[in-house]
Amino acid sequence: MNKKKMEELKRKSKKYYEFEEKNPDKIEEFEKNSERDPLDDFIVEVINERLDRNLSQEDVAQKMNTKQSAISRFENLGRKPSYEFMEKIANALGGNLYLTIHGDYTLTVPKEYREQLDLLSKQRNQNPKEILMELLEQGFKRITLSDESPAVKL
Repeated sequence: MNKKKMEELKRKSKKYYEFEEKNPDKIEEFEKNSERDPLDDFIVEVINERLDRNLSQEDVAQKMNTKQSAISRFENLGRKPSYEFMEKIANALGGNLYLTIHGDYTLTVPKEYREQLDLLSKQRNQNPKEILMELLEQGFKRITLSDESPAVKL
């Protein structure tokens, strides 16, 4: 993906999250009027992960048993990738592909918190998802106790 397209996708993503933070009650309206595309988000995530791991397109292609040109086409959105291709690229980068119809309720843990989450996971002998659920519940309890709004039952 060329640098200009990458920057455009990052700007779109940043604009969305800033709007969401300031206007949680209007996010549906923003999404209806937005050109935001989950596939664009996925491509940016893949490129960032590849670069963070200091892997070339050729390196990823070798892990996937495909050609570098296939990775280039994917990153430049030369064609829509199949589910199988997206699953292979996720696995090649050490991840797992996860699809859901509940996109508004999914969370990608930022990299700066993953190391801490992994440490907690090992210390408590729990998987990261269990720890995240516990943290979410604690956060809701803290918010509802300090807020005048009715408490959310968990």
